[in-house]
Amino acid sequence: MYNKKEIMKTKILTHMSRGNIMAHAGFSPEGCTTSCVSGCNPPERRSRQNEALSYQFDELIYRMVDKYKWPESKARSVFKETKQFLVNAAVTRVPLAPTKDVDEVWHNFILYTIEYAEFCTKYFGKFIHHVPKKRSERMDANCQSGNCGPLSCISPPG
Repeated sequence: MYNKKEIMKTKILTHMSRGNIMAHAGFSPEGCTTSCVSGCNPPERRSRQNEALSYQFDELIYRMVDKYKWPESKARSVFKETKQFLVNAAVTRVPLAPTKDVDEVWHNFILYTIEYAEFCTKYFGKFIHHVPKKRSERMDANCQSGNCGPLSCISPPG
């Protein structure tokens, strides 16, 4: 049986996987109410989010091509998904879990510490931390579903 928080996480990931520029916020354990931030953000925030999605960082793209032997088109596509994930992470109050490829690009983006910090600050006004689940949390969550592999997620600070 899924709790309301798991249902909320599923809704967020469903929207993300469709490529929509939206994330759900306002999670309430009592009523599980949501609102799409794409419809209620101030214009300035929406503008910054759109700029974040347009951000280019070729050095990261070529790192993914060279290190992981990805075709350039895949590296660019997954970087676009990563930026969408970070936009969603910046506006939600619930933990989000990236896909395996997005997580790999995110890890590599973070290695460029100056560029990553500037990206987060410029477009979101805050640093988006990568907070993997603790081993005990991964084992509990994943083994219940029969999938005992690693699961990374972010949690907004505070």
